Amino acid sequence: MITKLLLLCGGPSPERNISLNSARTVYDHLEKEFDIDIVFIDKNLKKFAISGGFLYSNTTTDFDFKLKNEGTELNEHEFEQKLKNSDIILPIMHGEYAEDGQIQKEFEKLKIPFIGPGSETCEKIYDKKNAEDFLQKNGFFTVPKIFINKKTNLKNQISDFCEKNGLKEFIVKPVRGGSSFGIRHIKNVDDAVNYINNSQDYNDFVVEKRCLGKEFTVIVLQNKNTPVALMPTEIEVKDKENIIFDTRRKYLATNETHYHCPPRFSTEIINKIRENSEKLFSLANANDFLRIDGWLLDDGNLYFSDFNPISGMEQNSFIFQQSSKIGMTHKEVLNFIIDSCAFRNNIKINKKNVIKSKNLKKVNIIFGGTTSERQVSLLSGSNVWLKLLKSDNLNVTPFLLYKEDMSLNDALQNFKVLKLPYYMVLNHTVEEIIYQYRHDNSEFDDYINNIRKKLNLNQIKFEHPESYTLLNFLKTCQKNKAYLFIALHGGFGENGDFQKILEKMQIKFNGSHEEVAKLCMNKFNTGKTVNSMNLRGVRSAKQRLLNINFIQKNEPSVIWRQLVEKLGEKIIIKPNCDGSSSGIVPLETEKDFENYLNLIKNKSEIIPKNTFKSQESVINMGKNTKELLIEEFIETDKISIKDGKIDWNKKTGWLELTVGVLEKKHIYHALNPSITVAENMSILSVEEKFQGGTGINITPPPKEMINENFLKKIKKNLEIISKNIGIKDYCRIDIFANVITEEMIIIEFNTLPALTPSTVIFQQAAKESEFMNPLDFILKITNI
Repeated sequence: MITKLLLLCGGPSPERNISLNSARTVYDHLEKEFDIDIVFIDKNLKKFAISGGFLYSNTTTDFDFKLKNEGTELNEHEFEQKLKNSDIILPIMHGEYAEDGQIQKEFEKLKIPFIGPGSETCEKIYDKKNAEDFLQKNGFFTVPKIFINKKTNLKNQISDFCEKNGLKEFIVKPVRGGSSFGIRHIKNVDDAVNYINNSQDYNDFVVEKRCLGKEFTVIVLQNKNTPVALMPTEIEVKDKENIIFDTRRKYLATNETHYHCPPRFSTEIINKIRENSEKLFSLANANDFLRIDGWLLDDGNLYFSDFNPISGMEQNSFIFQQSSKIGMTHKEVLNFIIDSCAFRNNIKINKKNVIKSKNLKKVNIIFGGTTSERQVSLLSGSNVWLKLLKSDNLNVTPFLLYKEDMSLNDALQNFKVLKLPYYMVLNHTVEEIIYQYRHDNSEFDDYINNIRKKLNLNQIKFEHPESYTLLNFLKTCQKNKAYLFIALHGGFGENGDFQKILEKMQIKFNGSHEEVAKLCMNKFNTGKTVNSMNLRGVRSAKQRLLNINFIQKNEPSVIWRQLVEKLGEKIIIKPNCDGSSSGIVPLETEKDFENYLNLIKNKSEIIPKNTFKSQESVINMGKNTKELLIEEFIETDKISIKDGKIDWNKKTGWLELTVGVLEKKHIYHALNPSITVAENMSILSVEEKFQGGTGINITPPPKEMINENFLKKIKKNLEIISKNIGIKDYCRIDIFANVITEEMIIIEFNTLPALTPSTVIFQQAAKESEFMNPLDFILKITNI
């Protein structure tokens, strides 16, 4: 019998969306070897048996309202039977209920094997008050702190604490929350009181002295009964004013944070961190794996600040980054953890027989680049690489496109390509990969092999990156007859320039050819092309194209008045030839317009948060914007999901949709659209588009929102437009659709849409009449 795993995800805590990311990764890397059942636990602790397709949603909110119809609700007896019918439980959940020992007590009561710490250990280390007592009892250094409840006299307690410790700033975080949730760096008592009182998720808080030093995190694995710490990661937060390593910095790839693994510490300090982490693992009586966060303080003290009983397992999380540094793949480290649990419980593991073809087709994947969307490209490329590694007949190799000098133009000779070993692909950003390449860490090869030895793993010779000119790389593709998967977004990789070179060299690649890629990158010309088709009820947004030189020669106030007169009092501004998430902002005033133009003039790479109204996060900008596209603002209906139900304030009838279209042998097929919900700025943030666990997509649209005839009309029109434009393989089209008038407004085409782990196009593929998982989808669009 094949070993049966039960994967639990969701939960009542604010971290349930991170759980979804983690569960997706675990399922992706184990489903070919084990029989896996999945149970989703909602905010009210109701249990639902679900299929693997649910895991490719962006957030749990995407499917909360569907669970009763598309999942199978389990009563307590049925859930208990699910547990008993499984060989090993994988509780891949974070925060309350999952890491505080509650669910572990259920497993222990039923005597069912599960991975991770037991209930007593979870209670001891998850609750920060208990963890503080545990550290102090065992002689570990801690920083000054107080524990408070929101119902007590907050102001007096915090004021007394600050006065006693001479503090002008401090950290506030929940006592029973994850390591990056609900944390604030606060500079006065009143702000702290307001934050705590307004918190809806937590009642108990810790107020502690701000740590000055270098932050780190370390994974500990258990080899039979021996804990073995992996190579720690140093976390460098670039913003010295706002130093908190929050959820955005942890889960979204940005240059706000830089990970260093190995850390920039002496070998003596690394040894001390690892030895103390292993000691804490043993003292806490932990099992299988554990993540411990801490600080190397400026005064030389080591402070272990947080314990994570069930560490996050999203695709490039610390557990996979650190294990890859010692030569382990995702599948290998997950199997190591399962084997540890099996050893403790005297279980024999039986896996499916997976046979790899001897005649492997060569596929190279290229990602990175120099555009504002290079981090999204890294996520797309690494995800496609990991998915294709599961194929039985492919030999897949990852490559990073970059420039030694970012000021050089996008000519062929100015680009370089790095062939990447497994561990480098899992870096957080393109810049981390380049930094690691330039700072050779081969001196740690022997050190890392010593870690492998402690884990009873074979000694290995470590791979290091290889550098090519872009031309030499392409000649190698040509010589090996390799298929080139382009996972680049924006600029050189998506505007037709790269496609022109590949066509000339007769290298097979994914996506549309030169002329179509060039057209679709130019949003203004795409709009003109759509309008020229004269499809009834279909048009582009009203727009105006402004050249930067024209803007510089005229008064902004005059231009603004003309724009408002033509397009309305609220407008959308964005670069004309850039990716779908770059530099897009709604403007309401002349001052907004001037601020945006100053950002362009100063060649800003980001728009800092709160620059514009309701802008709660950073917006990435392109570097060399030559044209700005100004469009009418379409007011969409407000949509939210509350208590598992869609709350739709039907006002204008306009909804924003995104739709994948597939092409094969000139036959076009539109997937079921997704309704996209922007929470703050009326436009989707980069987090809502690409960061797993944020943003809401309703796929497919419920019939109560878009009737069947209009849905067919939308799909048919997009198939016609895609055919007329000449789309090849696939694309994603962003549109507005009016459910009252049945009008359609085309926003833009993406000829190389993002293929990040939770991207909406995978959700649409999963909802086809013939289910497609992400690997099926990627193979379908490439025809490899």
